[in-house]
Amino acid sequence: MPRCSHCKKWIVGGLRQEELRFCSVQCHEDGFLCKLVEGIDDEFVSKTVAEFHSQPCSACDRNGPVDLYVRHTTTAFVIHFSWKDSPKVCCRRCGVRHVLNGIVWTSFFGWWHFPFGVVAAPWQIINGVKQLISLPDPNCPSPELTRMVKLDLGNRHRM
Repeated sequence: MPRCSHCKKWIVGGLRQEELRFCSVQCHEDGFLCKLVEGIDDEFVSKTVAEFHSQPCSACDRNGPVDLYVRHTTTAFVIHFSWKDSPKVCCRRCGVRHVLNGIVWTSFFGWWHFPFGVVAAPWQIINGVKQLISLPDPNCPSPELTRMVKLDLGNRHRM
């Protein structure tokens, strides 16, 4: 099974561009934004990422550092199924709460569809637990936060 050339998630189908495969239109656009960022000075990018990392938390207004935390959820009822990864930039305390909310939600509401819920719920719970086990180091920005800031810079540079 192939992986997205941008976000590295496993994909079925997706978009193709020459030898590259993307899971969504958003990843396709972001992949090209990353190429735009390569032309921006590395020192400027590092400084911008460090400033972003030291901001106060947008959720609780406490002093930073902030980082990117992802809540993995599955909602599955008899005729409805959805699966979602929700990123949030916040402090460690709010980030852990964000990830735990996804695990709890999926534990209660992720199982009630056959076969997708039965397969996706454990997958998303495992992703949440992995997120909790490998929390970002508060002393330096995570690669995910750096990537997010680079994409924002690339988007601004494009306009």
